[in-house]
Amino acid sequence: MPIIAGNLRKTISIFRYSVLRDAFGATKDTYTNVMTIKAGIKKEAGSLGMNNYEIFNSQIFTFITYYRTIYTNDRIQYNNQMYKILNITEIGYRESLEITVELINA
Repeated sequence: MPIIAGNLRKTISIFRYSVLRDAFGATKDTYTNVMTIKAGIKKEAGSLGMNNYEIFNSQIFTFITYYRTIYTNDRIQYNNQMYKILNITEIGYRESLEITVELINA
């Protein structure tokens, strides 16, 4: 099932997990930007709730893009918000990807 390039109107950035080590040997977990790509977007679900007087915002999207090497421990930035990857589904043989993500509450 080929994807239509005109449907890839949104820009997303893929951030990959890495561990940095300083001169003293201490480690720091970080995410670095590895690629910026075009994608289509489909909103799946969303909710707003309160637990222990803290507001939790849940947004779940599915991004559709050309096949890339993307892992489930990567992060996606869209509209200056970070999303964790819940599921990656390959469509066809290395044709496209459906990436289901959830908003990370800060």
